[in-house]
Amino acid sequence: MMSTQKPTALFWIVAIVALLWNVMGLSAFLMDAFAPEISQASYTAEQIEMAASAPLWYKIAYGIATITGFLASLMLVARKTYAVPLFLVSLIASIVHAAYIIISIDGVNNFGLLGGLIFPLIVVLLGLFFWWFSKYSLSKGWIK
Repeated sequence: MMSTQKPTALFWIVAIVALLWNVMGLSAFLMDAFAPEISQASYTAEQIEMAASAPLWYKIAYGIATITGFLASLMLVARKTYAVPLFLVSLIASIVHAAYIIISIDGVNNFGLLGGLIFPLIVVLLGLFFWWFSKYSLSKGWIK
């Protein structure tokens, strides 16, 4: 069995950034789910209609991505190996979520380059990084 090693400052920086990022993601999901009039205040009528008519599987993927990302971040800060599979689940759900925005609803034409392509890709890339970092942390013995 691998012994637990003392994590470096880099570990704590990444873990805290992951936690802050995922708190923002969870907050956005909860706002979209329970207060859409606030989260969609700057949307056009067409964008509001798209959000309202989004399929249930998309909304479920969004929830899974944000909830498991938040839980994974908590596990990383707590130095628990549960972070690795939770980050993977979050990553997979984020890919599904981003694919819907980019492909299914033509995100760039409906939400602009930033909201319809760049931001969804950033979410997926950060998810990939956090998953990789959790696996790296496990290999270094920083999480157990």
